[in-house]
Amino acid sequence: MANRALRPRTRRRLPLAAASAALCAAALGGTSVALAAPRGSAAARDSGRSGLPAIAGAPRQTLAVGGYAWAINHSASTVTPVNLDTIATAGSVATTSPDAVAVDTVTNTAYVTNYSANTVTPIDLTTMKAGKAIAVGKSPDGIVMSPNDSMAYVVCYGSDTIVPITLAIGVADKAIPAGSGPAAIALSPNGDDAYVADFLSDQVTGIDLANGSALLHTAVGSEPSAIAVTPDGSTAYVANFGANTVTPITLSSGVAGAPLTVGSAPDGIAITSDGKTALVVDYTSGQLTPISLPDNTVGASVAVGTDPTSVVITSNAQTAYVTDFHTGTLVPVTVSSLQVGHALSVGTGAVSAAFSGGDESLAVADYTGNELTHVQAGVVVAEPSIHLAGEPGAAAVTPNGETIWVTLNTKNEIVPIEAATGAVGAPIVVGTDPDAIAIDPTGTEAVVANRTSGNVSLVDLTTGTVSSTVTVGSEPEAVVIDGTDAYVANYGSASVQEINLTSDAVDKPITVASGPDALAVSPSGVDILVGSRTSNTVTKIEGRNNKGTVAIPSPTGLAYSPDKTYADVVTYSGTIQQVRLKTFKVATTSAAGSLPLGFTLDPTGVAAFVADAGTGDLNEINLSTGTSVLSLATGSGIDAVVLTGAGPG
Repeated sequence: MANRALRPRTRRRLPLAAASAALCAAALGGTSVALAAPRGSAAARDSGRSGLPAIAGAPRQTLAVGGYAWAINHSASTVTPVNLDTIATAGSVATTSPDAVAVDTVTNTAYVTNYSANTVTPIDLTTMKAGKAIAVGKSPDGIVMSPNDSMAYVVCYGSDTIVPITLAIGVADKAIPAGSGPAAIALSPNGDDAYVADFLSDQVTGIDLANGSALLHTAVGSEPSAIAVTPDGSTAYVANFGANTVTPITLSSGVAGAPLTVGSAPDGIAITSDGKTALVVDYTSGQLTPISLPDNTVGASVAVGTDPTSVVITSNAQTAYVTDFHTGTLVPVTVSSLQVGHALSVGTGAVSAAFSGGDESLAVADYTGNELTHVQAGVVVAEPSIHLAGEPGAAAVTPNGETIWVTLNTKNEIVPIEAATGAVGAPIVVGTDPDAIAIDPTGTEAVVANRTSGNVSLVDLTTGTVSSTVTVGSEPEAVVIDGTDAYVANYGSASVQEINLTSDAVDKPITVASGPDALAVSPSGVDILVGSRTSNTVTKIEGRNNKGTVAIPSPTGLAYSPDKTYADVVTYSGTIQQVRLKTFKVATTSAAGSLPLGFTLDPTGVAAFVADAGTGDLNEINLSTGTSVLSLATGSGIDAVVLTGAGPG
């Protein structure tokens, strides 16, 4: 079905073997694609997506993190909470030019049409192993399951047939004639009748599956490429790729209604289980268009990708998932509001999807990557932003996770946000240009580094007052707390100072490399790490002694891994580097964005959340594989990110 979008309709009649490389190159912006490759290139898959190329050859894996990430957007003067509870996990199985997929939910088996191999491959979604391929007709395109999951019906574009498959024995039955160039198929609710979109003859053919006789031949728009039937079985809706329309057909009479104008090159269609909405993906215009049923009112479209090819909808009619070929992603959309969630990376050329064992488990066919990906999917969305006048710049969370304290640089204040509701509390005035904040283990005291005034405000959070102001070195830009001690990095005077939070006493400066503006304290409290952006180094200090230095370009953020084996360093040059603490040498490097500033680790230490000031995106990086998991726009000039368990959504 969606495979047609890979090959422009004017070239559809060319043999696939002769045209595939050139046509796929055109669809991918001129990049040649070898269809026989067992896996798609991870780097090619993610190129052009928020500037986050993945490490070539690394397996895709997203992470079930949960909770909320709070993006601190300096330039936009906002804080954006992002619900992370439904980030997906995925696994893949190699196949050959997969074009469409349907799932037998009884056995949890996906059946994938292999367009160039003239076969259908069963894949056990529990074990993620492929079974023996089933020979069908030429160029199998669309596939659909019977209501009881006992049969699959495959339309074969190249042989003008429907091929039934008895799933219990995995054997193709006698082919049933269809129209010219059958591209998509839908069944009546009882499974007795099939309705086929005949791409080359511009018609829909209705077929009685019991005897193979034709029920109707209805002319529709140019190049029908997708079809869906309403839950009550009364109407079929046909997406006409060449006419930019959708045609409704009254199935009892076979009469076509007036065509409905949608976006450019509609290539997929699905109808909600309540029969109230049809959603159409418009391949060329990159949109999702809603149609209100049964009055057939076309609503406003929303952007869902570059080249969307198919759409499926959850059984509760709440969420739609769109496959986008060019970006290789699965895009979740809330049906009622058409709010678009984070696009999940699922391959190099995602063309179709089918639910498997529930509303949030899908099998996705990746045509150019030659694989089927199994996705535990959800909707990752940014909640409405919270406006904070005064250029928010840094944030810290109380130990109980209930409150986020945010610095307001131009108002010289810190302000609390209640995590569960997003409510903003009363501000507290601190020093000039507060640039960093940390909260002690009791949650009762905040330490705020004031860059321009060259001091640190010790804030009693129970009373909402500054209990003491401590003078430190020039331009303090980072602060961390270890029990009853705080450490401050003085960017202008190239030093680190320790503050005893019980007595407010300040230790003598420890000289470090020039431009220190990142700090981390070890879980044991024995040593601290100092990142010096202008000298391109990270230094380990134990007591007052330098215990090692490693060259890191422009470090802007530091964190110890929970297992105490690595230090994770985010750099202004666009990477996260993992330094093995035993050898104090760089072990791995992963892309992190264009201008990453702040970052934080999830409790496992596997997921890093990065504030990318260059793009205004919140990026998640899987540190175990070095791959990008999500890149979600939150606001311009994002400076920092923190995590909480609860949120306002």
